[in-house]
Amino acid sequence: MRPWEALIVGLAAFSAVLLFIPPLRRQSWMHLLPWAGIPAFAMHWLLEGCRWQMAPVYCVAVILALVAAANLRPLHRSSVPSAAKTARWPRLLGAVVSLLFLALAGALAVLFPLLRLPMPSGPYAVGTTNLHFVDRQRPETFTPAPNDCRELFVQVWYPAETPAGTKPVSYCENAREISRALTGPTPFPSFLFDHLGLVRSHSFRDAEMARGDERFPIAIFSHAYWGSVSQCTALMEELASHGYVAVSVGHPYETPYLIQADGHIKAFDPRNDQFRLRGIERTAAYRVEQRLTQTRDRDQLEALMREISRLRPKTVESVRIWARDISSTIDVLETMNLDDVRCKAGVNMDGLQLGDMLDRDMSRPFLFMHHDNVGAVNRTPNRVFFDRARAPAYLMTIEETGHLSFSDISFYGRASIFRLMSPVGEIDGRRCHRIVCDYVLAFLDKYLRGQDSGLLDGPCSQYPEVEIADNLHLGTSSGTLPLRDE
Repeated sequence: MRPWEALIVGLAAFSAVLLFIPPLRRQSWMHLLPWAGIPAFAMHWLLEGCRWQMAPVYCVAVILALVAAANLRPLHRSSVPSAAKTARWPRLLGAVVSLLFLALAGALAVLFPLLRLPMPSGPYAVGTTNLHFVDRQRPETFTPAPNDCRELFVQVWYPAETPAGTKPVSYCENAREISRALTGPTPFPSFLFDHLGLVRSHSFRDAEMARGDERFPIAIFSHAYWGSVSQCTALMEELASHGYVAVSVGHPYETPYLIQADGHIKAFDPRNDQFRLRGIERTAAYRVEQRLTQTRDRDQLEALMREISRLRPKTVESVRIWARDISSTIDVLETMNLDDVRCKAGVNMDGLQLGDMLDRDMSRPFLFMHHDNVGAVNRTPNRVFFDRARAPAYLMTIEETGHLSFSDISFYGRASIFRLMSPVGEIDGRRCHRIVCDYVLAFLDKYLRGQDSGLLDGPCSQYPEVEIADNLHLGTSSGTLPLRDE
């Protein structure tokens, strides 16, 4: 809860408690106290912005102020009417109802809190900009119109000069439109995510790129299925603060929305035919995918991967579409005179690796990150690709994590609706973020900049939650990770 919000709640709660005291026994300042909430609300509205979770508090504060105004009149009379003496039960009922409303507001604030992103740890300030373009060479396969072409939205974070007199951009610009895009296919109210517009990032809109002779490598991020370009904003800001240009590519029709060139939101309905077919495939392949965690035999894992690809042909098609989205983005980035943008290394953050990689030599360094599959025989479903890799490869897990621990959702409190409904594990969100950032940075620094911190080489006392194996030392780098058959 933000400072002015906390002050309003405190004033309202204290004013409600005063209702338990008969008017004649109150000091004069007690009658005036509820009115202090009015200037506090004005400051809250001006400095912090209002949000729907606080609506019960606003209502209670206004009602208590009106009640206080009504109670001021008897104080100037020599006697109090008998009606005032018999108003005990309405007054007590009002106090109880007011406190219940304040408790409701507190519950809403806990269930739907404001996200707090960690401050990037690198030496650079962070700038951000949006790119929107249409690939005229690629027809859109998700729509029936034959003339539709692939429309892409990309958000970029980069090392920047700190602009004077400006504030970081909102974590979720166009929050109202985005909230309507997210809730459109659901029974939830359209304003459910409006408050995300009040969350501040640590990035400055269109800030000047950092001066100097250093050339900044590019890290391209591809969101989760039905995720968004901003789902790992904290990681993108961290990379940019350490001298990387972080580029997040939105994949139309498999993300809830994209931001168009004019700034408006284009929403995608998950009930479209192509998306629905992919969901049917996912359900059909679920049992086979579960078997990936039940064996460490390489031949069985490869057979299961091929069976999943057979059962999910539309998803495999999406993998190819997303790869072409990234390729199109790289082509656009090259025209902007940025550093070398061709792919030299890759990181998979807990995504099931589908597509035709089984039939190709993995000739680029790769880091496979996994959440903690507690109780599984094979805790790392992508190990078959790790075993087949010809280039340097790493396979790691982070204890007490879930699938969405790698996203910004992990920063919400444990009692928030976002964490309660999401697989984020028991690990503290900021702790997980620090681990993910440090290992991703160590990997990128090693293979894009030639700077080896040694973090990937073995167990680390700083991060005992991490278990990592590589194909450089003929075995595991941690004595406790059963990645290879005994």
